[in-house]
Amino acid sequence: MISLRHGAAAVLAIIAGTTAMADGLIVDNKAACNVPVSDSQLSEIIADNTMILDGTGMFTIEYNCQFDPAIEISWDQTRTQSRAGHCEEPGFIMPTVFTILTSEFEPGVIYVYQMGEDEPQTFYLCEE
Repeated sequence: MISLRHGAAAVLAIIAGTTAMADGLIVDNKAACNVPVSDSQLSEIIADNTMILDGTGMFTIEYNCQFDPAIEISWDQTRTQSRAGHCEEPGFIMPTVFTILTSEFEPGVIYVYQMGEDEPQTFYLCEE
């Protein structure tokens, strides 16, 4: 789990695992794709509310959500995966349910639907 007390170093550690898993960073802000992972500016972009997605959840500095069990990220076919999970921010934890949609018709795009939200959160693969 990432929280304010863990800070940018923990987020950058997750980025290292994310890039190894999906051959690129997966973010909800396409502008973050223009900043190299090794660049110190990346922590500034993340601090500017850019969310990172990996198989275990969605993360930013003061807010994170975890999927249980982890999802498989692939665009080889249309795939819908539903997971129990929770979201956390300093002082709060909220149990929830996620549905994750990937499709071979939109490679590099992931839609994350969350219980109680009207619209999905859209993530984009930053291809290297």
